[in-house]
Amino acid sequence: MKDIEGYELAEIAEITGTNIESVRSNLCRARKRIREQLPGIQL
Repeated sequence: MKDIEGYELAEIAEITGTNIESVRSNLCRARKRIREQLPGIQL
C-alpha cells in the first residue's frame, strides 16, 4: 500500500487495524522478501 498506492504509515495502520510499528515491521519484512526473490531490484 505504501510503495504502490502511496499511503502513509498511519493510514495503513488505520485501514488494517494495527499500529504503526507493526505496519513498519511488516513493510520491512515484505521488502526483504521481494529483494530475496528478485535480485537486482532496488526498493
